[in-house]
Amino acid sequence: MEARHASREDLDLLALSPGAIVLVTRAIDIDPAGRPVLYGESRFAADRVDLFIDTGASGPSADGA
Repeated sequence: MEARHASREDLDLLALSPGAIVLVTRAIDIDPAGRPVLYGESRFAADRVDLFIDTGASGPSADGA
């Protein structure tokens, strides 16, 4: 994930003002053999999203304890 200034296309598509920041994510899906089958890039208006990262560190352990 990266943050960057919105491009002209981002400004138009997301109804943003010049100077706005977008969050950009990229993903690659692979098949069972490890071959890429899908690539995607998404852009989000940074002032319209909240980002939560769950590391699992405070949750239950893998063995259920």
